[in-house]
Amino acid sequence: MALRTFIINLNLQMAEKNGYNQDNYNDTVTNRLSGRHFITRIPSTASKQNPRRVCKVCADKIKYISGKRGRKETSFYCKQCDTPLCIEDCFEKYHTINNYWL
Repeated sequence: MALRTFIINLNLQMAEKNGYNQDNYNDTVTNRLSGRHFITRIPSTASKQNPRRVCKVCADKIKYISGKRGRKETSFYCKQCDTPLCIEDCFEKYHTINNYWL
């Protein structure tokens, strides 16, 4: 067996073992890009009056550009996706563009 074939088979086995499924990924993208999504404030809890989470679009964009982990916190999220997003451009980008981090 060639090294290339071995590596491909190993990657497929690892992906299968860890539960990665291309069909599930495509379903997630399809749900994200279609349907009715509404931005909402992250609800407060007993320990946090104004909870904030890291915006997914901003974090992925910073990671794509610099390779480092980025943190831009927001107090809004998409209730249907359960994804924290900035209210300005990120909410629209995440729900309309496939590669939203570009």
